[in-house]
Amino acid sequence: MKSDTKTRNTKKTIVRMLAAMLIGGVIGGVSTVVYEIVFGEDFSGRSLSLLTEVTRRLMVPGLLSVLVVSIAAYEICFKKLRIYPLMRYRKLIQDILDYHLEQHLLLMNYLQNI
Repeated sequence: MKSDTKTRNTKKTIVRMLAAMLIGGVIGGVSTVVYEIVFGEDFSGRSLSLLTEVTRRLMVPGLLSVLVVSIAAYEICFKKLRIYPLMRYRKLIQDILDYHLEQHLLLMNYLQNI
């Protein structure tokens, strides 16, 4: 039962990490395509020049924000993965202590009834 829960939690974490990677890839791909379309060709017209100016102003901050979010997500996931074995051993020790406490209480109840 416990191993099933741990397996499900691990699978959820892996799925979340893969989803974050996929979202980052899509954002990066769309940003690259927009960058190539805007800066790769000469556009004419007022709306396209406005799009070009907005894209030029927002491209670097947008990519930097994606970088910051990716680094933050990496740090959070790495911290969870680093703490997970410690939590597992802590849970194991807690289970052993609970078992011995239960045995001690059963023995005390038995001795009281004698």
